[in-house]
Amino acid sequence: MTKNTHYAVFKGRRPGIYDSWRVTRKQVHKFSGAKYRGYGSLAEAKKAYGRHMTSIREKTPQRASAKALAKRMAFKEYLYSREKVFQSIMKLKYGVDYKIPDYMTGE
Repeated sequence: MTKNTHYAVFKGRRPGIYDSWRVTRKQVHKFSGAKYRGYGSLAEAKKAYGRHMTSIREKTPQRASAKALAKRMAFKEYLYSREKVFQSIMKLKYGVDYKIPDYMTGE
């Protein structure tokens, strides 16, 4: 039987890799749903923890970035509508042809 020299804490107070049971225990003791495992070497622990982190990234939906994109697009449309209003005012009130900047029209 191989002695565990390193521990991977997948779910605990502070997930990560630890080199002693004493420190690992502090991260998982009385933590509901704690997940951890001991390994015979640092390389094994890093490999397992890396696989775990990769699987989490693949499962995590990218909703935050989609929401942020939607907000940016809505704000851009709002700014464009303000430019259209400004263009109309300049034409009607002052008789000036105001050209909306290219960065607003996407041209």
